Amino acid sequence: MDVVVLGGGTGGLVASHRLRRELPREDRVVLVERDVVYRFAPSFLWVLTGQRRPEQLSADLTRVTRRGIELLKPTRSGSTHTRRRSRPRGGRSRMTGS
Repeated sequence: MDVVVLGGGTGGLVASHRLRRELPREDRVVLVERDVVYRFAPSFLWVLTGQRRPEQLSADLTRVTRRGIELLKPTRSGSTHTRRRSRPRGGRSRMTGS
């Protein structure tokens, strides 16, 4: 089974790590994120006050591959945004888009 997690923010990272721990090794966990640098936005205030440096609040997302999570950086062609309807197996449909 392939599981795709859209977005490498805090929620996406937590979800992908949890899925990797709980799914069998033969199942793929793919994290899709445009920016390979994770920035912890709630801590930006510390940069403004001089208590932290920007590099202390960011991490390289390619490190997730060490834990068996695949990282996919999508490319965008053209400027047209599309909306798609996705339906999880046995669940309600949701609107997704870029």
